[in-house]
Amino acid sequence: MKLQELNKLFSFLESDSRPLGLNNELMFKLLATTGMRRQELVDLLWEQVNLNN
Repeated sequence: MKLQELNKLFSFLESDSRPLGLNNELMFKLLATTGMRRQELVDLLWEQVNLNN
């Protein structure tokens, strides 16, 4: 995926006001910016998230 396409996807997700819009935005941003695999995201626990970094 090209950077321009990714920015377009992020813009759409940021403007999505549906109930799961924020959830979808955060999942896609995590996948795209960290290199995480889908299963790693699914298995992620709150205790593993460092909100300070």
